[in-house]
Amino acid sequence: MGWINDGTWDGAASHAWIEFGGKKTDISLTRTSHPQHHPPGALLVLDHVVRPGRVSYQYDRHLSEAAAAGIERAAQLDEKLRMVNEMKQQQHATIAELASTPAGVKQYLDMAPPGGRYEDWVRTIG
Repeated sequence: MGWINDGTWDGAASHAWIEFGGKKTDISLTRTSHPQHHPPGALLVLDHVVRPGRVSYQYDRHLSEAAAAGIERAAQLDEKLRMVNEMKQQQHATIAELASTPAGVKQYLDMAPPGGRYEDWVRTIG
C-alpha cells in the first residue's frame, strides 16, 4: 500500500494494491469512492492493463513531503475535500495495520462491496 497521483495535482491519495514479483495488480482503482476527486484508473494485473482507466496513476510507497504539502493546500481550499482526505488518512492507517498479516490482508479483501471482491474480479477477467 502507499499513495497514488493522477498527475492533475501535486498531492496524493492513499491506496492499496497487490504486488507480486515487483508487478502491480490493482483491481480496485477502476471504481474510486470519490470519482470527482480521484477519476477511475486502469485495471492492472501483473502490470498489464486489462482495462484502461480515465487517467493513469503514479504509484509511490511513501508520501513525499511535496505530496503532503499538496494535500494540505487542497484541504485549505475545499472543506469537502479536507473531509475526504481525513477519511482517507484514517483508512490508510487501518489498511496498513491489516496489511501487516496474511489474515489481515484476507480481511481487507473480504471487506470489498459485492461485485468488487477479488474473486469477482477473477471471474470477470477470466
